Amino acid sequence: MTDDIVIRLRRDCMSLIADEAAEVIERLRKERDEARLRTGRILNEIDCRIQHGADSNGHMEAIYNLFKENTDG
Repeated sequence: MTDDIVIRLRRDCMSLIADEAAEVIERLRKERDEARLRTGRILNEIDCRIQHGADSNGHMEAIYNLFKENTDG
């Protein structure tokens, strides 16, 4: 009888852990995707300003390159 309880407890705990892990993974993926979208929008805005000749003394290009270094790969 106690063996059955131990087996059930182990199974149920593993199921709860798996459910929690799946929720955390889903939340982290959503945060990652939102960050990628935000970064993409920033890069597009910087690139647009560079393309249209906004005078930044090379600062926008430097920022653009920093973003690209950290997002490529």
